[in-house]
Amino acid sequence: MEVLAIIPARAGSKGIPGKNSKLLAGRPLIEYTFDMALQCGSLTRIVVSTDSESIARLARERGVEVPFLRPAQFAGDNSPATEYIGHCLSALARQEQYRPDIVVLLQPTTPFRAPEDVAQCIKMLIHSKADSIVSVCELPVKYHPQWQFILDHDRHLLRFNSGSFGRIVSARQQLEPTYTRNGAVYAFWRHTFENTGTIYGNHVLGFPMSAERSINIDDMEDWQKAEEMLCNPITGDPNVRTDRTHPGSEIRLTL
Repeated sequence: MEVLAIIPARAGSKGIPGKNSKLLAGRPLIEYTFDMALQCGSLTRIVVSTDSESIARLARERGVEVPFLRPAQFAGDNSPATEYIGHCLSALARQEQYRPDIVVLLQPTTPFRAPEDVAQCIKMLIHSKADSIVSVCELPVKYHPQWQFILDHDRHLLRFNSGSFGRIVSARQQLEPTYTRNGAVYAFWRHTFENTGTIYGNHVLGFPMSAERSINIDDMEDWQKAEEMLCNPITGDPNVRTDRTHPGSEIRLTL
């Protein structure tokens, strides 16, 4: 079973300039993902898709492959993941006749995922009939869809998921947990991507992770939170943090 990990890392970033190579607690952000992937025995190959020579150099210094640089047309602010994934798979097939069975997407912006998170996602994919596995974390109850609203152009308050105000659940204990993608792990069959043009397919299972492991760095507030966790000698090490979820439990998603 060939399991290819793709680590996407373009040079540009609007939220935090140079985010992927910016030092987080003294190390380039992307190195946390490099080291985690190298420790995960379930991955048979790890490659970086980047348009940056400096990121490519960082990867090679850590022992991670950079078989090509990503073309500029797949590295823009609005370039979808399907473009660089497709480019990577096509290039490897064309240059090396390499066609993995499973592809795992590991974004550098989630530095606290652990090797066992990735391994569990791969295991779920292999032993289920799913097209893909997506890592998720539970949303705080204050963000539950039942309690969210929108304002129309006249500032009328409307329920986000429609329905009357009289049907709003008032007790938090009555609310079912809701989840959001945390960006840590996407595992999918290569044939799912080739047949559907997406990383999801039609049958998606969710892999729950703790809030601590799910930190996804999009802005400086996230960055500062990650710095604080890494600088704390007790809770800062992602390899010793206790995950309060139950790895392997399944949450069905509609994406």
